[in-house]
Amino acid sequence: MINLQKSFVRFSPNVPEDYRDFLANSLQLKSLPSLGTYLGLPVDMGRSKCTAFKPLVDKITSRLTSFSSLNLSPAAKLVVINSVLIASLNHILSLFKIPSSISDKINNLLVRFWWKTGNHSKGLALTPPSVLFTPKGLGGLGIRHLNPQLLVSRVFQAKYPSLLCFRSQGRLSYPSWGCRSVLHGIQTLKIGLAWKIGNGSKPTLVSSLLDPISNAWYPTLIHALFPSTIASKILSLERPPQLMDDYVYWKYSRDDKFSSKSAYAKLVALSDQLLEGSSPIHPITWSKFWALPILPKWKLFIWKIFHNALPVADTLRSKGRPVDPVCSFCFHASETTEHLFLRCSFIRRLWHCGPLGIRLPCFNTSFHQWFSSLLLSVISIKNWDGLDSILSFAWAIWIHRKHIRFRQSTCSLPMLFKIAQDWTTRSQAARSSSSFDYSIPPGFGSPNHSSFLAGNPNISPTVILIVDGAWDSSDCRAGMSWCFYSLDTASSLGGAARACFSLSAFQAELQACLFGLKMALQRGYSRILLRTDCLLLVSILHRPSQDLATIWVQQ
Repeated sequence: MINLQKSFVRFSPNVPEDYRDFLANSLQLKSLPSLGTYLGLPVDMGRSKCTAFKPLVDKITSRLTSFSSLNLSPAAKLVVINSVLIASLNHILSLFKIPSSISDKINNLLVRFWWKTGNHSKGLALTPPSVLFTPKGLGGLGIRHLNPQLLVSRVFQAKYPSLLCFRSQGRLSYPSWGCRSVLHGIQTLKIGLAWKIGNGSKPTLVSSLLDPISNAWYPTLIHALFPSTIASKILSLERPPQLMDDYVYWKYSRDDKFSSKSAYAKLVALSDQLLEGSSPIHPITWSKFWALPILPKWKLFIWKIFHNALPVADTLRSKGRPVDPVCSFCFHASETTEHLFLRCSFIRRLWHCGPLGIRLPCFNTSFHQWFSSLLLSVISIKNWDGLDSILSFAWAIWIHRKHIRFRQSTCSLPMLFKIAQDWTTRSQAARSSSSFDYSIPPGFGSPNHSSFLAGNPNISPTVILIVDGAWDSSDCRAGMSWCFYSLDTASSLGGAARACFSLSAFQAELQACLFGLKMALQRGYSRILLRTDCLLLVSILHRPSQDLATIWVQQ
């Protein structure tokens, strides 16, 4: 049974209008020019793709208008952009390739929204947009760029080997926009697919490098065919405990599983367009910096300092804003980031003679170099109170400068120190409210960490097995050693050592444990107390991980 109220008929544009009306009346159905929309996009797209995707721009504009009236902080705006605005387009990005003109408009709207300081402000961009779209680990803000799209929701259902054999140079006759989008997703997947060598039958000529009996590498042949650096990496690849087929995996994640995050990071790293505007100064490890236990506004404040994105007077004047370029504290030089936080005579006395008593650099050292080394000196020893004092003082300089310029306040030394003290107290209170103890590195909360692996926990061990591994990253050479001690007499029961190749320090530790347990099995030791300085090894033995680089060693 057909519901005539919910049904309609659609004709080709080539059908005359009078004939459409005649057929529609004959069928007792209404005639519509399109099939409608699904998830915000038209089902049948015409030649103009920009017209079809224009509702996305209207949707983002409408949402930005509602958020602009909330006076959000820059840190809150980042959350809104990535978790709300761009997340609302994920279902479309997973199916279609958005035209460049539409994605550029959306990107420009997001950038302008982040730089705006008020509901009626147009926003003044002080850094190139590419810096904002760069991942946080590379010194950017991690705003998702819409151009490197990951069109893989359909492609991901396919078998990986079939993707490697796909002939991308083959041409399809009149492909639809959805088909072109899927082809674009296939090219994205091909960037990160690689073979995990089992018996070496799938990749060409790899089986000739393996011993057919032991299924191990031929070291002599590999060293004869490849340079020493490449040969070391080949010999570092683990071999399966039993003969198995080769398979394809995603090489940009530890567990061989595809993730949009890893694919996006790789596409951004390959895109010169996104990285060309990044600051050449990377004074601190950005991935660790964003995890520091400090206030979010301080993180963005430091980010703006190192990217010259603070709206100091000299920068505003270069952008055409009518401001007084003279420093608000010394009234002698132009106000730049370098002068405001280091070269100003008033500020230099505060850094050196104030409560912090910080030693100032010589004049040939830039502010970025000095400030980054100052931060690293307290971060390396995890002196969070000292970090609070430094950042609160720099923050107080910036706040007091704004009060002088825009609120007609007078330069007051007690007021500046009061602002710094208030923000130090606020940061310490925020950190103390967290349950995580930042003073203790992860994995070192207690002097010893023990875990029961197998057997009867009521039976005491009789033998201690101590394992250790060392690894040289330059040539992938590794050394493993293990020794046994009697738990009753504390006497040595012997041990051994071995040299081989590994891909990581953890793999060397894991191989040392493997060889030590094999020797213990040969000697008939059944009640063993294993000791190691690698906490990750203990957790892996207790609960095996899916790390592809060591999965066969774990087995």
